[in-house]
Amino acid sequence: MTTALYPGSFDPIHNGHVDVVEEACAVFDAVILCAMVNPAKVDPLFDLDTRKRMLVDAVAHVPNARVELYTGLAVDAARDFAADLIVKGLRTAGDFEYETQMALTNRAVTGVRTVFLPANPGRSFETPSIEPTLDGYVGFNTNTRTQFDSFLLMIERPDLIDDGFWAPISNRIIHWDEWNGIIHEWTTKHTTAEVVKLAAELRIPVAPVSDGPAVVAFEQAQARGSLVDDPTGTFRMPRRSWKIDGEVSPPPRPSPRLGEHSDEFR
Repeated sequence: MTTALYPGSFDPIHNGHVDVVEEACAVFDAVILCAMVNPAKVDPLFDLDTRKRMLVDAVAHVPNARVELYTGLAVDAARDFAADLIVKGLRTAGDFEYETQMALTNRAVTGVRTVFLPANPGRSFETPSIEPTLDGYVGFNTNTRTQFDSFLLMIERPDLIDDGFWAPISNRIIHWDEWNGIIHEWTTKHTTAEVVKLAAELRIPVAPVSDGPAVVAFEQAQARGSLVDDPTGTFRMPRRSWKIDGEVSPPPRPSPRLGEHSDEFR
């Protein structure tokens, strides 16, 4: 019996994750969907218990999948749950490059293998992009075919919806210049605020690409306390994202002067 561990923060789980579980369960005898604590996410959207309930509901239709929680490394979770390997889903070449480095490290350190499963072709249109506007840049992320079709409506190209040629990312990559030309013909005629407003009305994930002063004033960054004063109080800087034993990182301190602490270590 072969058991695969599918680790991730799953904050929250989405249909792409469910596709990976379904594909893995068709290949392996058992799949453990393991919600992990991501130390880079100081303020997760959902706590672990909530994520577990969401995961259980999302994969209830898959009989050979089960859900676990784990605080630690994926390789340690694989050992503790007696998994034979780790499984990861891939959407793009960028995913492959990142996950390959992790897989090689895990194999070298612990011997655990990683198996890659390519994304379901029906979801290969899910990808972020940053596009120029009349006065700046804006970021999109079409997560569903409905959102991608809405994106085509937004840029006033409903004629491209029916044949679905542009939906798969593979076609957009092959015809990169043509695709960018289609998008930029519309986006560069509208301000960032206009694009964001219309995309939001069409329920397309969107955000302005901000410069330094705008990031500091960004409402969500202020609400999350993402930025703190530097030790001299002259500028704002990102707050450290890690926690130790549940405690947030301390505020930054000035660098020590040369020789300041030498007597402490003699």
